[in-house]
Amino acid sequence: MEFLGVSGTEFAFLALVALVIFGPTGMPKVARAVLRGWGKVAAVRAQLASAAASLQQQAALDPLVAQLRAEAAQARAELERVTALGAGAAGGGAASTGGAATASGGAGRGGAYAREIETLAAPVQEVARSVAADLGKLPD
Repeated sequence: MEFLGVSGTEFAFLALVALVIFGPTGMPKVARAVLRGWGKVAAVRAQLASAAASLQQQAALDPLVAQLRAEAAQARAELERVTALGAGAAGGGAASTGGAATASGGAGRGGAYAREIETLAAPVQEVARSVAADLGKLPD
């Protein structure tokens, strides 16, 4: 049997040498010191395992953060596109039509488009706010 690279015979020899050096009265003190040191080693080992788990968790979150940021940028771009489309439909509908009677009809259609775009923009804005809030909660 081997423990920390020391076989049973070597361990017995080391114990005998320690007994000769420290004597029977000093051995309990030495044993307590060794066990105390072993406890500190175990505590450091546990801290290292915890730190490694934390780093693995953070490494797993990094792609998610990047994905959330990309989705937020995409939502912002879509919001800007929809807002620009709404502004263009509201102002440009009458200019593209031909007479006075059709101009008023075109303006009405532009207003309907603008209302529809505003209706569609509200959920997009809500998603953009939600994603921005989620990104604010994540560590940098």
